[in-house]
Amino acid sequence: MARIDRIVPRPDYLTATNRSCRIFPRENYHPPTLHTQMLYSGGRIKSVEADWCPICHHRDIGEREAVGCVLWHCNVCGHEW
Repeated sequence: MARIDRIVPRPDYLTATNRSCRIFPRENYHPPTLHTQMLYSGGRIKSVEADWCPICHHRDIGEREAVGCVLWHCNVCGHEW
């Protein structure tokens, strides 16, 4: 008759180990913006980057998608371009 070996877990099987390691991006890495994604997908856009609002020159700007078009918008004055 064949011998049947019993498989048993190792003694520290239920002990959690902290193996987390933080991965940091490169210093020059910039996450893709909606404008960059539209540029690669063949959409019609005018600019890929914006540093400040052309009206009030404030740097609090964001992006939003409206009817298949990506727009920059200023969170201070509300201007969109």
